[in-house]
Amino acid sequence: MTPQNVASRPKPMIAKPPLRLSSSRLLVEIIAPSTQQRGSRFDRAGFITQVTLDSEHTFCTTESADGTGGAGLCNEFGITTAVGFEAAPPGAQFVKPGVGLLTRPDEKPYAFWHNYPVQPFPVHVEHTADCAVFLTEPLDCRGYALRLSKTLQVRENQLRIHYSAENVGHSRISVDEYRHNFIALDDRGPGPGQQLRLPFTPEPERGFGGLQITGSTITWTQAPRRVFHGRLHGFKDCLNPWWELIDETAGIGMRESTSFPWSRFALYGTARLLSPEAFVQLDLEPGQRQQWQRDYLFFGL
Repeated sequence: MTPQNVASRPKPMIAKPPLRLSSSRLLVEIIAPSTQQRGSRFDRAGFITQVTLDSEHTFCTTESADGTGGAGLCNEFGITTAVGFEAAPPGAQFVKPGVGLLTRPDEKPYAFWHNYPVQPFPVHVEHTADCAVFLTEPLDCRGYALRLSKTLQVRENQLRIHYSAENVGHSRISVDEYRHNFIALDDRGPGPGQQLRLPFTPEPERGFGGLQITGSTITWTQAPRRVFHGRLHGFKDCLNPWWELIDETAGIGMRESTSFPWSRFALYGTARLLSPEAFVQLDLEPGQRQQWQRDYLFFGL
């Protein structure tokens, strides 16, 4: 299945929770959009809560109870600025791609952690045993309208996520997208025995504490004592960016490779999870479409 032929089918099947995709080695669990009530932040289509390798090893966890509803491999559009927010007066709506039309309550700047009132976008789903296609239809908001399609497909120990975004409105749309990967390899957070490998030498914008950088590898001398988050620079000359996390104690690892140059790369973590975050920038004039892809590989050591 492809995003294009899903759009042409008049009566797509609505998946019932939970939606599971499987291959000879992987099981991927997904929350159906019709049942997902996770606030106004994360994309409601293709919200992955868990990945299991060989019926034994797990890779995902949930964010802390005081977080913003994140879990597993979930993505977000516009963490720093939502579409049309600045022009929306209090009481008016603006666009949060992948979520819906949100209502601006006051004059305060946009804050991704705030739970705004949501008029959700309709999401149509078609799936087979190893593939699911999510089509998020827009609701026009002062000329802003973004149609999104996301295809998830598993094959052996690989998960491929293909995106397509089409500006079907009358105003230019500029927004970024990233996956907030809430990772805990076999329920293990970052610490001794784990390595985050990169194809470049990372340059932190500030000290993270507890991190050690040796060449292109990040390690931990101890489990983090507090939340850490910041950007890592140094990837600008990397033509095919990727990151890889391995856990020698658990004997497993995972890698994300992307089809696009990163506009930003950040690292978020706590004592119980790690989230490498690769950003893609979308700049779409009316009528334009942009496609990009993320490939995940899950493996034993």
